[in-house]
Amino acid sequence: MRERRARSGLAVIAAVSLAASASLVTALVLRPPPPPELTGPGGGGSAPVDAIEFWDERAVTLEPDWERPVEVRSPGAGMVTADSCFAGRALLGGESLLSLGGIEVVMIDTAVPLWRDLVPGDVGPDVDAVEELVVRRGEPAQVSGALSEATIAAFDAAVGGGPIVRDGVRVLAADRAMWVPPGEPTVDDCVVTVGQTVEPGEVVATLTPTLRSLEVVVDGGVDGVDGGDDDPSARSLVVDGIEVHLPDGGVLSGDDLDALASAPSLRAQSLESGPPVGTTRRRDPIAAYVVPPAAITVAIDGTTCVHSDGEVRVVEVVGSELGRTYVTSPVELARVETGRTEAPSCG
Repeated sequence: MRERRARSGLAVIAAVSLAASASLVTALVLRPPPPPELTGPGGGGSAPVDAIEFWDERAVTLEPDWERPVEVRSPGAGMVTADSCFAGRALLGGESLLSLGGIEVVMIDTAVPLWRDLVPGDVGPDVDAVEELVVRRGEPAQVSGALSEATIAAFDAAVGGGPIVRDGVRVLAADRAMWVPPGEPTVDDCVVTVGQTVEPGEVVATLTPTLRSLEVVVDGGVDGVDGGDDDPSARSLVVDGIEVHLPDGGVLSGDDLDALASAPSLRAQSLESGPPVGTTRRRDPIAAYVVPPAAITVAIDGTTCVHSDGEVRVVEVVGSELGRTYVTSPVELARVETGRTEAPSCG
C-alpha cells in the first residue's frame, strides 16, 4: 500500500514538472523578439530611420520682473452713475472713465497727480505737470512756473473739461480730474460698477502691469550664454504660443517684452504655481534623422557614426531623449544597424 502511494506521488510530481516545462517552452516560443532599439551590444539587428525637422526645443525657467501694479483712484466722492471701464481699454487724457453723481470725471495723464485745487498764482510740481500737459496737447500756455488763468483755460480745452468757478475764481478742481499715468496704459481689471458709492482715493480700476525685464534660465546657465548654442541669436523663446527673438545673454527687453506681457503663464506667476516656464528652440529647423541609441558608434578617436547599407556613415549627434537620438548626416539614411558600439575610427 505504501509503495503504491509513493508511486502515485511521484507520478503527480512528474506531471506537474512536465506541465511547467511545457508552459515555459510555450512562453519562450510566443514571446516576441525585442525591438532593435533595445538590442544591446553584439545583439545585431537593424532599425528604420525617420527624417525630421529638428527644432532643438528645450524647456526653460522664466524670471520676469514686473513693475508694481498701478491703481486708478477716484478723485471725489459720490455714486457711480456712468461707467465705461472694461479690461483692455486704453486710458487717454481728456476722456472719461466714469461719472460721479451725474458729472463726468475727466482723466488727466500728467506726470504728477493733482492733490489740490489749483488757482491762478499757484506754483509747485503739480503746476509744472499741468503746464507740460497743456504744451504736449498743443494748447497755448504761459509756461512760467506760476499757474495763470489762461493756462487753466488751456488745460480745460486740452482735456475737454468745462470751466469750474469757485468763490468767483476759475479753478482747476482736483475732484474732477482722475489721474492716470502717461503713455496710454490699459485697464487690467475694473473694480466698481454703476450704482456703487465711492470715496476719494478709492480704487476704481487697476492697470496692466509693465514687464520690465525677463530672464531665460536653463540648467547650467542662461540660455544663449551657457546653454550650449553656437549661435544664440539663432534661437527663439515661445511662451503660450507667443514667439520672440532670444538675444545673446538671455535677457529680453523692448518690443519683445511688450509682446510677452500678455502671456497667461507670466501673468499667473505666484508662489503656489512656481516660476513660469517656456520653450526655446531654433529659429530655423535643421534636417535630421531619428535613430535608436543602440545604432550610435562612438569611435576611439572621438568621431561618431552609424552603420547603414553596409557602409560606415559619419554623423553628428545634435540631441537626444529617451529612446531617440537625433543626428545629422551628409548622406541620406534609410536604415541603420544596431548593437555596434566600438570602432577604431569612423573615417
